[in-house]
Amino acid sequence: MQKMTTNQVKSFLGFLLLGGAVFGLRHRGGGVLGFGVATSAVMLFWYFHTMKLTLTSIRTLVSLVVIFGFAFLTLQGRWALLSTEATTGWVNAGELNPAAIAHLKLSHERAFELYFDHWPQGVERYLRLGVLTESSDGLHYTRVKASLDVGRVPEAQAWVQVHLDLPSVQQKVNQIQKWWATDFHYSLDPGTMMDSHPLDEFLFRRKLGFCEHYAGALATLLKLSGAEARVAVGFAGGAWNPILHTLTYEVADAHAWVEVWDPVARHWETLDPTLWVSPEENHFRSDRSTGFALLWAFSALAGLIGLTTFQRREPLEKLLGKLEALEKKHGLSSLGLTISERLERLGRIRSHNEEALRTTLSLYLRYFYRNDSTPQVKRFLLRSLARW
Repeated sequence: MQKMTTNQVKSFLGFLLLGGAVFGLRHRGGGVLGFGVATSAVMLFWYFHTMKLTLTSIRTLVSLVVIFGFAFLTLQGRWALLSTEATTGWVNAGELNPAAIAHLKLSHERAFELYFDHWPQGVERYLRLGVLTESSDGLHYTRVKASLDVGRVPEAQAWVQVHLDLPSVQQKVNQIQKWWATDFHYSLDPGTMMDSHPLDEFLFRRKLGFCEHYAGALATLLKLSGAEARVAVGFAGGAWNPILHTLTYEVADAHAWVEVWDPVARHWETLDPTLWVSPEENHFRSDRSTGFALLWAFSALAGLIGLTTFQRREPLEKLLGKLEALEKKHGLSSLGLTISERLERLGRIRSHNEEALRTTLSLYLRYFYRNDSTPQVKRFLLRSLARW
């Protein structure tokens, strides 16, 4: 069997790395770590496919340290993730614990991955794990059977009687949204509602909370107005991968929202009151997915290759191009002149570039006529071209 050449080995390694990255991302894609894996794979592919593997080159050594260091840190984070994603603590007896949502927002471990044959939009980005219908205080919902104690929500009940005496569910929702959008704020650390009337304290004094507070409060206000509502818990947003068609949820995507029954359309309508008070919490404004990350990595790679094009072009091609541009600028003809004569003439005309042009001429003669085409001489020649 014919022995593989060095270039063939490098190409094989490059394609092998790229294929391994695609395989790995297909099963473990998503998030910032996925972006790191994709970027590292593309960088390595570019490196093996275009650069000379010369360990005596400082540029080669620095590139290898940066690339493999980045890959190591990325994979180290991925290994830690894989070792803990099954025991993150966000599951309580098989159900999402809504009281822990604020804590879950701090974790970027993967929770679920779904496959879609199309780009999921709107309500498709909500993964409901369950619904909570019971609350004794009007703010905190559970599955345990409970009855709302109206004595604990006097201010909320009074507000509903004045403002939500409206004929349709949509009008009631619009009225609450108008109120909350102007005077309420989002926070993962709103403090504990110490009042014996937690819903009233939240609505009329603190006006500060996260998704669970807004979902529970909205469901109760709608119930007090005669509508049928419930709190849904699960995940929202996720990271859509347009290449692999996967939607990946991190633990930080844990969310609570409201489903209200529309008697006209006869279906449960999804409402996300968190977005009323904090539009920046919109999970669907952009995707942090591996799919886009891979596209970004290729775009960055294209830019990198563009920046290094000067270094990769043959010196003679670059030299002729610069000579023609300067001669055209000064209205000179190069007919019948050698490159050496053209360089000397420009040196006399452009006195401020004379030294750089003489250096280029010396390196040109050394490179092309003295058979000294070592990488070092080629690099010096290209650097001299950049000086004029």
